[in-house]
Amino acid sequence: TEEVTITGLPTCHILPSICLRFELHDGVICYSGDTAPCENVVRLAEESDILIHEASGEYFGHSSAKQAGEIASKAGVKSLFLIHYPPDSDPEKLLEEAGQSYSGEVVVAEDLMDIVLEKI
Repeated sequence: TEEVTITGLPTCHILPSICLRFELHDGVICYSGDTAPCENVVRLAEESDILIHEASGEYFGHSSAKQAGEIASKAGVKSLFLIHYPPDSDPEKLLEEAGQSYSGEVVVAEDLMDIVLEKI
């Protein structure tokens, strides 16, 4: 539509899963879905304002916060939002882990949080 363009590609997960890119008037958001580190996520996230990436841990079909940071760095995104992390995770440790491989803004997302895009 004129308001949003959505593009999807398959990811590397145990079950079929896709990543999504939302191109809006005010910016671009990419959502990884559940995935191990995956070049399709890098492709879709390229130059995004925000990459929302899972950080459940480094095991088959999933990614750690450090791996999410690596994807964010490769894609050249402005901000990384970590989601789908274990409920007992220490947010500071997630930020530190992602910061090992990504130098941009990292946010540990919370359920129902609002994300505001502003055209600069």
